[in-house]
Amino acid sequence: HAGLVAQADGRILGFVTWRAIDAETANLSWMGVVEERRRSGIGRALLAAMMPRLRAEGFRTLEVSTVADSVDYVPYAETRAFYRAMAFVDFRVDHGFYGDASDPYDRLVLRRDVTTGTEGSTGGA
Repeated sequence: HAGLVAQADGRILGFVTWRAIDAETANLSWMGVVEERRRSGIGRALLAAMMPRLRAEGFRTLEVSTVADSVDYVPYAETRAFYRAMAFVDFRVDHGFYGDASDPYDRLVLRRDVTTGTEGSTGGA
């Protein structure tokens, strides 16, 4: 995995990692921002810093997975809203992907084009 870290005053505030799925598609494998600094632009800045690196590596698409809209849980709703505000669009839902046979739940896969050079968001997250 490749990655970036956001820090201030020697303290890690957030991180993002990615890996290749294939020659044209990267997977955003992990992203996190410390709770008290969420909604302060750190996630947006990490994604913005990531985009030119992905282009330099030859990727055209960035994919990320999270729990689908069928799961009514506020933290995942916030995660989906963030990615959608960052120009990711719903690509597919994998039904019953997470959990076990007694409690399956769906995975949402979102994608965004990384070739455009637009690093910013389409809204405020």
